[in-house]
Amino acid sequence: MLKRSQNITTNISILSGLALLCAISVNGQTISNTGASFSINSNTVVSSASVNNSSGTISNNGTLNLSADYSNGGSVNGNGAYNVGGNWTNNGTFTAGTSTVTFNGSSQQTLSGTSATQFNNITINGAGGIKLSQNASFTSILDLAQGTISGADTMTLISNASGTGMMTTVGAGVSQSSITAMFTIQRYESQRTKANYIVLSTPVGNTKGETYSGNALGTIGDWNVQNRAPVFYMSGIGGPDGNASSYVSVKKYVESTNAYNNITTYVSPGIKYNAKPGEGLYLWLGTGLSTMVSPFSYNTHGVPNIGAESIAVTYTSGKGAGFNTIGNPYPCPIDWASFQASNPSLQTSYYLFEQDGSWHTFSSGSIPIGQGFGVITSGNTTINFSESHKTLVDASMLRQADPSDEPNTATFILSDDANDYSCPTIITFGSAYNKNYFSTEDAYYIPTYLEEAPQVYTTSDDSKNLMLNMMPDNDETIEVPLTVLAGVNGIHTLTAKNLGNVTSYNCIMLIDANTGAVLNNFLDNPEYKFAVNNAPETRKYIVRFNKLSGGQLCSPAGSIANGGVEIYPSAAGAYVSLNLQQSGDVLISTYDMLGRQVSSTTTYSVQNQVVSVALPETEAIYIVRVQTSGGIFTQKIYHKRAN
Repeated sequence: MLKRSQNITTNISILSGLALLCAISVNGQTISNTGASFSINSNTVVSSASVNNSSGTISNNGTLNLSADYSNGGSVNGNGAYNVGGNWTNNGTFTAGTSTVTFNGSSQQTLSGTSATQFNNITINGAGGIKLSQNASFTSILDLAQGTISGADTMTLISNASGTGMMTTVGAGVSQSSITAMFTIQRYESQRTKANYIVLSTPVGNTKGETYSGNALGTIGDWNVQNRAPVFYMSGIGGPDGNASSYVSVKKYVESTNAYNNITTYVSPGIKYNAKPGEGLYLWLGTGLSTMVSPFSYNTHGVPNIGAESIAVTYTSGKGAGFNTIGNPYPCPIDWASFQASNPSLQTSYYLFEQDGSWHTFSSGSIPIGQGFGVITSGNTTINFSESHKTLVDASMLRQADPSDEPNTATFILSDDANDYSCPTIITFGSAYNKNYFSTEDAYYIPTYLEEAPQVYTTSDDSKNLMLNMMPDNDETIEVPLTVLAGVNGIHTLTAKNLGNVTSYNCIMLIDANTGAVLNNFLDNPEYKFAVNNAPETRKYIVRFNKLSGGQLCSPAGSIANGGVEIYPSAAGAYVSLNLQQSGDVLISTYDMLGRQVSSTTTYSVQNQVVSVALPETEAIYIVRVQTSGGIFTQKIYHKRAN
């Protein structure tokens, strides 16, 4: 039964028990529903003093303006707008859909009831703000335009497979003291599948005395409370997590000493360490001591950080050289371009520590809630975060897109067969780029903390080690020095990725920097494998990029110092490139590592030619032997059977 204080039956049509409100206004009145079902259509505005839905159903796909209270004991749903000037009491079911609830009262508005309300969007635009007398949550956006958020109960920012809620830019008159209520900030991740390190930051602080195990929240213990399913482990710092012997898995990188210090070495150590807004902490992320369950989620608890935040960064020559780990301090993503523009001492690229055990560099995109990241500064300074840096574009903590996907870009990834770690380095071409390091183009190479992880980087003309190297494409041939560091013994693979993106050069070869021998044609075979038996081992290469005209082959130029013979891997086995001083017969033989001959081919009357050599399908290392009138030349080739 639908009641109000004046008769408006002429404005309501009853259809099979459904009361349909169409463009009516009942200002100063109370809509009281005691069992009926009615709908507010799209583009329809209904205004009233208040709503008391004691047991019926209200479906709102238009706009419901209330100058006073909203009270629900039945069911309310729909994708419309709710503008509420009084208190919000929910004793029934509120299904938010894509709706926005705006609290715009001139005095404090209380959220209460026997049922916690899950909102979609919340806008607080009343001078009195809201008071939480019942837990509440939101799935999309909380907009604190003016007023305060207070109360003894908790507001939860929900993050799940459907998306992550966020607290957007606050109003000009809102300050940190405007929020005294506790928040739970959820973070859901489905991309990460391997236990490994990550850099995290806290979106909360100022916890107003709430404690866990006797310790004030707003500490590392904030990432460690029991209400995560499943938990992730942080060894050696105390609390409910397991310990891997005496190993401490939470660390803080210090640029001035270029060291990853155990968090237990600081004042209020271990789980009691206060995680500062804007600080990035390096910790083991796993759902066990060596395992990862995907998807996973975790919560942080406290008062959300809003307004200006800052953190000091340093530059120390010979140590960290300006590399600092910082973090997003807000319960909202920040836009890298906006943030970097406000902090001009920073290199235009930033770094994320990915689950492959190495730092990856990025030049655009969002920094999500809870994400710690690395930056390069040109001097000692203070990094400033502001509300203007916020963006509603979210991103995964495990970034999927990176500069390797950009046009005219080649990415080289080093991996090994001993572990799951790998490391990328990126070379990109453009007419405006330089061969020397420029902070507005390139990104310094940042070594991994993990000694067993492989490492690879290029070197600029001014001897800077880079993991993003932007090079000019004006020359017919350009050679880029490339260094690999193998941390463990085993077969290592250098993989060229997305070479189809490279339009400036159509021949890409791997050269031994010490001998000048051509080892691989990456356009024919994207993988080059080599064995390491005495790790750690460093190898020096050159990646040679050539522009070939019609009819030219992508093959070695023919080094007379090597007798005009170059041997390098191919998808089928190997290529033998011959550039002899005179025509002659060539004998090509292949052997396994026990010295047994597996094939032999004689090529007659050859001077300039590339010969394809097939190797057995068995995966192994083979020796290719080439005999010409100038001598005998051999090369080990690691051959993997094609899938």
